Amino acid sequence: MLTSNMTQLRFMLFVALIIAVSGCDDEAAESQPEQPGPSAAATEAPTNPHAGVDLEGSAPQPAGGSPVGGVGWEVPEPFRSQTPSSSMRVAEYLFPEEAGETAGTLTVFYFGRGQGGPVQANIDRWVGQFTLPSGREPSVERSEVNGLAVTVIDVTGTYNGGMGSAEGAPSSGQRMLGAIVEGPEGPVFFKMVAEATLVARAVAPFGELVASFHPES
Repeated sequence: MLTSNMTQLRFMLFVALIIAVSGCDDEAAESQPEQPGPSAAATEAPTNPHAGVDLEGSAPQPAGGSPVGGVGWEVPEPFRSQTPSSSMRVAEYLFPEEAGETAGTLTVFYFGRGQGGPVQANIDRWVGQFTLPSGREPSVERSEVNGLAVTVIDVTGTYNGGMGSAEGAPSSGQRMLGAIVEGPEGPVFFKMVAEATLVARAVAPFGELVASFHPES
């Protein structure tokens, strides 16, 4: 009888010990701070792998109104912004063609503060890319637009090619509209060479573009 009682007592003590240990484990678990898992923002893969990354050697691609060299502008219809075809161009705009024409391209160049050369030297170079009909002179107009010195060049003749142009024979019946804006951080160059018939339609919107030039930081 004594042996039986001792066995029951030991069993009861064993059960009590298990309950006590289990309770301690629960308390220890509740007292531990919850370990945060990765947030949705941290685990979500970016849709653009280059977002926020400055790609060395890539040219900026501003839309109309974005500043380059401290100059901002607006591009009117029917010009359409497109990705520059050369790293030397900071912007490029397509002018749509009509039947029998080839679409024209307005290119924008900026070489950095203090770079690009004197305005007159660039005018002479651009005009020198053309062979002009006898008795025809280029149109060069200088003005001030919203506090910026602007020179507009208009040349018609046979285009002999220029920097960045495709190699080939001179092309007759071409016309160039150009503008040089003397920005606070250096000159910005706008140039369009295409068939004279197409450029004739571009004169008015090109004038709107020139009128929109303004200093911008």
